[in-house]
Amino acid sequence: MSKNAQAKSCILAGAVVFLAVLSSFELFRFLCVSSPQFYICRWLFCIMVSVAVAIALLLLHRQQSAASAKLVSKSEEGKRLEDALHKSEEKYKIIFEEASDGIILLDKEKAAIADFNPRMADMLGYSMDDFQKLEADKIECPKRDNIIKLIRKDSKTGSSDGKPIHFKTKLNGKNGEKVDAFLTAKDILICERKYLLLICRDLSSDRQFERKLHDFARFSNTLIEANPSPIFYKNREGRYIGCNAAFESFIGLKRDQIIGKTVFEVASEEMASKCHEKDGELFASPGIQVYDHKIKKKDGSVRDVIINKATYTDRKGNVIGLIGSISDVTELRKINRELNISVKTWQDTFDAFDDIIFIIDKNYRILQSNKSAKTNFLGINIDGSLCYKIVHGDNAPPEYCLCRQTFEKGVSKSVESFNSLLNKYIEFIYYPVKNQKGEVVQVIHVLKDINVRKKVEQELIRSRKALLAQNKALTRWIDSETILKMPMEKLLAEITKEISTVLNAAMVGIWFFDSKKEKITCACVYDKRKNAFDSGNKLKKSDFPEYFETLLRDKILSADNAHTDSGTMELLQSYLIPRGITSMMDTLISVGGEPLGVLCCEHTGEPRNWSIDENSYAISMANIISLYFQSSKCENTEKMLNEQTGKFDDMMKYAEIGIMVVNGAERAVYVNPAAEIFFGDKIKDILGEKCPEEILKCDGMTRLDIIRKDKSKGTGLIISEKCKWDDKDARIFAIKDISG
Repeated sequence: MSKNAQAKSCILAGAVVFLAVLSSFELFRFLCVSSPQFYICRWLFCIMVSVAVAIALLLLHRQQSAASAKLVSKSEEGKRLEDALHKSEEKYKIIFEEASDGIILLDKEKAAIADFNPRMADMLGYSMDDFQKLEADKIECPKRDNIIKLIRKDSKTGSSDGKPIHFKTKLNGKNGEKVDAFLTAKDILICERKYLLLICRDLSSDRQFERKLHDFARFSNTLIEANPSPIFYKNREGRYIGCNAAFESFIGLKRDQIIGKTVFEVASEEMASKCHEKDGELFASPGIQVYDHKIKKKDGSVRDVIINKATYTDRKGNVIGLIGSISDVTELRKINRELNISVKTWQDTFDAFDDIIFIIDKNYRILQSNKSAKTNFLGINIDGSLCYKIVHGDNAPPEYCLCRQTFEKGVSKSVESFNSLLNKYIEFIYYPVKNQKGEVVQVIHVLKDINVRKKVEQELIRSRKALLAQNKALTRWIDSETILKMPMEKLLAEITKEISTVLNAAMVGIWFFDSKKEKITCACVYDKRKNAFDSGNKLKKSDFPEYFETLLRDKILSADNAHTDSGTMELLQSYLIPRGITSMMDTLISVGGEPLGVLCCEHTGEPRNWSIDENSYAISMANIISLYFQSSKCENTEKMLNEQTGKFDDMMKYAEIGIMVVNGAERAVYVNPAAEIFFGDKIKDILGEKCPEEILKCDGMTRLDIIRKDKSKGTGLIISEKCKWDDKDARIFAIKDISG
């Protein structure tokens, strides 16, 4: 409920109460007296009076409400005016306080500073408090009394009928500095009081800006002139309005011959047409333009250039010209071509290596790999992959990773192992690449295929073991007494079985020629597969002439593939295939230079390569067999053996392998005749002498330079083993000429 409604309710309630009280009183008196007519009249009169009073009160309340409404309206209007004035004062204060020019309000009657803004105090170097205390006549420098005159003059006469007055002057700074200023003065009235409003602009900042602008223009001009690239300017009509010295040199004309001219007047027709066309495109689509061009200079040389152009505008954004620069890239492109050739050469060299090569960064990412790497990894593009996933198949570089160790320790690492991914033996080599600070920034990872080398090493180990086994087998047959006391059938059986075991041959047989050398008959053959002996087979020269001729001529027939070898292929259908033979090694047995028979070693299964050591062993065993039959033909063999030292001199003097026994004092106690070939001395000169140092150093199987009996040089294969000589420790050396 509003205040007016509440007031009306109160007045009506009061009138009703007054009327009710008065009526009750009169009614009471009416009931208590004898003359009711009189009191009825009085009661009615009271009611009328009460109604009149109520109406009067209502009219009075209406007038009061109207007056109150007018007062409230005036109060609200005053508040609005007050708020507007407050906001206006705030705006004025903001403008006054934040103005970039200094503002002073001077009281003309008091000739004192009435108000000022912070910029004014700052311009003269004063604090706000110090400037407030400053006298008006101290603002301007001595002998400059423009401000004082304006204060003292009437506003109309002093201010040209209220119009602003402009003038330059110097103002006093706090520290005695003089500040050049441009003042605008105007007389104003505030609350019927005269004031002088001064607006001050600091001219020193404008001059400083002008100097900076001038310095910048001079710097820009110097920068353009110092630029080695030709630079030019054109107006909207396509005429040159400026250029630098480099452009003069490039065009071959002086500046005064260029300024004001079009491109058709300073360049060749071809170049001018191209430039004019591109200028039109740029003006049609303002912005930046870059294009390649070939320019023929006045000296006749053709240069590759890149032309950069850009439009420039006036203050309104209208295109008024363009600026361009010319970059001569002839030499750069030549260098790039040479660099590309160099890179291609490097890449071709990089790809020419059979070894797999990775270049790895510090994050273990493969930056580059050669062709061999891509080929060996099934064509996968491994560049960009993580090396530990490719090499180790792990999700992180393991602790044992040599690449990781190379990064951490900065030294080369290598290891050999069998790689299941490549299915071969690989040597992993890691080389660190360091920067100038010695930090490892890259690692070159080389995977070298050593499968062949490993096989050779394994073959050498196998060959060495085989040779040792052969030598041990040979030493058994060195004892001539053992050989001569053994029956021939037993001797042949044991020899064939032992050769089969040592050489891992499926069958080993001993065959003898007839007197005419027209056929050979098997005296004994050992079949390792059946562990059984057989004999009686015959081969005729008439059936196999090439085989007989080759054997008698070469003394040894080593056929790795007997099915295709010219010396044995005659035996294919009738002998080789029925027995499953694929490789043969037949050695001629001779006695006194006459062919006696053949030691035949046969292999089944996949063809095998007979090694030199195996050939030598077969020859040695053939010689032992020949010694047996040679000794059996000599009636005095046993007597001669008993007269000698009981050792095997006669047996070994026909051997093609040189034998020397050295006692504990490192002196030769036995030398066979074949050894003379390798030492170049007679037996009498070798026996009892100190064994050469280079031979003593040999252990196991060793290659050694030798001097033959004819003083020629060669290469020998020496096998050294410990033995007993006269019940004392000694060493036996067997040597064979392998010079070929």
